[in-house]
Order: sequence, then C-alpha cells, then structure tokens
Amino acid sequence: MSFIAGASACNSQSKPYTPPPTKLHVTYPEPSDRNPHGFDAYVLTLLRLALENSGHPFALTPVKRPSFGETRSENFLQMREYNLHWLNTNPHREKLLRPIRVPLFRGLIGWRLALVKLGDERQFENTHNLTHLSHFKAGQGHNWPDNPILRRNGIPLQLSASWEGLFKMLDQGRIDYFPRSVIEIWDEQSLPLARGLTVEPNIVLHYRAAYYFFTRRDSPELATAIESGLYAAIANGDFERTFNQFYGRAIQRSQLGTRRIIALERNDLNFPVAELLWYKPPKRE
Repeated sequence: MSFIAGASACNSQSKPYTPPPTKLHVTYPEPSDRNPHGFDAYVLTLLRLALENSGHPFALTPVKRPSFGETRSENFLQMREYNLHWLNTNPHREKLLRPIRVPLFRGLIGWRLALVKLGDERQFENTHNLTHLSHFKAGQGHNWPDNPILRRNGIPLQLSASWEGLFKMLDQGRIDYFPRSVIEIWDEQSLPLARGLTVEPNIVLHYRAAYYFFTRRDSPELATAIESGLYAAIANGDFERTFNQFYGRAIQRSQLGTRRIIALERNDLNFPVAELLWYKPPKRE
C-alpha cells in the first residue's frame, strides 16, 4: 500500500476533530464589607457546581468592590467590571442584561414571612387575605425590585434608604411589619439589631420571584455553559443537595405548610414553567 493510500485509509477510520471546550474566565463582585445576610456562600457553591458540570475548564475570579446595591451592579456588568452576578430579576434587568433562567433559590425569595415587633404579632391573627393585609404598612428599601409587586397588590409601603434602617423603623412603630424571605428572616432575627423583634407565626406572602445569574448580552457562550451546568447539577442531584444543606433548616422552621398563604399577583414577567425548578411547600392540613 502506498503512503497516500495508507493515509487515506487511516483518515477514513478516524473520528472528526472536535476542538477542546473553551476555557471560561468568570469574574464576579466580592463586596469588601459583606452584609451578614448575604447569599454569597450558597450562590458561589452553585456557580462552581454549574461550571464543573458545564464541561468547560474555567477560572473563577472575585473582583473586590465596596458594598453596593443591585442597580449599581447592572451598570458594573455593562461596564465590564466583571462578567457575572446574581440578581433579583425584574423587567428592566431582563432587557438590559442576559438572565440565565434557573431560579437559584427555587423561588423561596418570593415566600415572605413578616418580621414584627414582639407583641404585635397578635394584630395579624385575623389576617386571611390582601384586603386584611392592606390595613398594615410594610417596610421596604428604596429601589427594591419587589416594591412594584407589593404596591400593585394594594400593600402600603414605607421606604428606607438602608436595610438597617428598616429594623429601627419597625422597633419605633413607623411600620407594622418587615416582609423577609424564608432564606433571610431567621438569620436576620438573630442579629443584635433585631432585638425585640419576632417572626409572625401564621401568615406567608407569596409571589413568583427569582434570583438568576446574569451576564452581559454579548456573552452567550458563558450564559449557555452555566445554564447547561445548572441543569446537569439538577439532574445529578447536586443542586438539591446544596439547596437543602443551606436552607433546609430555614424551610423547616418556617412551617409553610401550616401558614395561611396570601397570594400576590404578578404578571410583569414570564418565569420558567418547569415544576422541578420551584420549591413547593406541603399542602396545609
């Protein structure tokens, strides 16, 4: 067999060349003065799982930044200060950036318990619906993405320039309750600034809400890799194990299956419909 004929025979039997997967260089903000109620440890665990399951080699690098709000982070992402952040979704954010539509907290950010002043929980004993709830004033921060949702559902709001200020407002009686998600409220109740406050035991507000990973719109490869990695982590059980490790105790303490659910309408966004992406509490007996 001639050299040319032999080479042709080898080529016909070999597999087509596929280039190795591109290395992903992922940068994210790391506040230099972290709040005690941050989600960083959980979300970074999920991010690493997604990258490990994506099939891409990767480098994960924090970018140090002073503490800042999510609205400023939109600008930092666009300015290429970093290329990924986890943010509470809203219509403006989804137009500006590229959402990776896997709810990182399985929707628990939209299951809200009421932090109240100790003794004031009795005021909510006969609260069964939005009409009843509209008699009480909730505390929220300026520019929080759930403010429009609460307002559209008729809930009076008193806004504060800072998260810490809301605890003071509640203690001083300037607001009746501070709605906090299941994944936040128990840690926050244990802080010194929450002394004299308690978690109301009977009601839970619920609306569809999600934290997503966001990238710039010109980063489709990064977004696709993380999305496929998250779904792989869901399929192999890593996602749920991580979720339960971080939030199983908070879910158990919240006893959502025994509470009266006050459902809030939301129609400003389309959310993923797959049931496996969302936490569903047991039915109330």
